[in-house]
Amino acid sequence: MKFLLSYDQRIIWSEPFRFARARARNQSGEAGLFTAAIFTIAFAVVLCVRYLPENWKDVGVIALFALFAGFLCGYPLMWLLARIPNTIYLTDERIVYGRDSVTFFEVEWAIVGTMRLDGEDYPVLTFRTRKGVHETFGLSDKVDAHALADYLERHTVEVR
Repeated sequence: MKFLLSYDQRIIWSEPFRFARARARNQSGEAGLFTAAIFTIAFAVVLCVRYLPENWKDVGVIALFALFAGFLCGYPLMWLLARIPNTIYLTDERIVYGRDSVTFFEVEWAIVGTMRLDGEDYPVLTFRTRKGVHETFGLSDKVDAHALADYLERHTVEVR
């Protein structure tokens, strides 16, 4: 077998860096905007508590500074986090990725195939949960796509 199998029958791999970079380049900036808004609100609250505004001019200065600082922190943070590859664990019961996990029962279907990003084909695992959540992960060179598909089918996942 080509993939790494530990003593308790888990498949473990990390996405290739070039796949994570290509996926990040093709994602929309909505996550960065949301993070920037959260940082802006946090900065505004901290500044209002620290420097109690005495008039509307002070509130305006705090709002502008919070907006600038929020976008300055939010977008670069999301840019960086989007480029960090995921580590994926397939256990006997579930798929674990980052801080999330989904049981095999919750997976409606999965596809082990390829995805074209920035003119290059990448091997991927894509699945959809019964709640309608789609996830796509790049396969490392250590993972054999056919063996992965067989593993998922043995765990009652419909592989298309």
